[in-house]
Amino acid sequence: SGDPIADAATVDPEPEQKDQGDVDTACAAPDSPTVAESKYRPVFLYFNENVRGLTVDHLHTIDLQETVGQYGYVLEGVAFLTYRTAPAGGVELYRCYNFGTGDHSVSRDANCGGQTNEGPVGWILPDYADGHTLLVQCKSESYDELMATIDPRACTDNGYAIVEVLGWVVR
Repeated sequence: SGDPIADAATVDPEPEQKDQGDVDTACAAPDSPTVAESKYRPVFLYFNENVRGLTVDHLHTIDLQETVGQYGYVLEGVAFLTYRTAPAGGVELYRCYNFGTGDHSVSRDANCGGQTNEGPVGWILPDYADGHTLLVQCKSESYDELMATIDPRACTDNGYAIVEVLGWVVR
């Protein structure tokens, strides 16, 4: 339709079949030599259903141990893969934190829309490339929470609105 946000809601989240070389090694244990040598970095997703007794939070992190046993976060798995170094035409993705709501999000904006930048998550592509899948940002008005996902239906099926196309990542 030409509207990237409207189009995102109709994207099939199932990734295309691709060469499994680097992708499989990137999903290995984070301390394994194959991950360190890979051009991809796994981004892990944690979920907390009770932040300050007020809201939920989806936390993306490159550190698998960051919230283990702390703060009520539960690991959901590898959300997607980013590039460790800038690919041609790539843009950096940052993790952001809203102290007012306790919400973590990701953004291509180093200023995080006025929130706190907690550091880089990796590099993504701004445009489609073979072997990549769409990464969208969704917002829940009822929880005042942002969530990034490669499955736009995870947003629309759970009362979130797709508010931004972040780019393209490896799945």
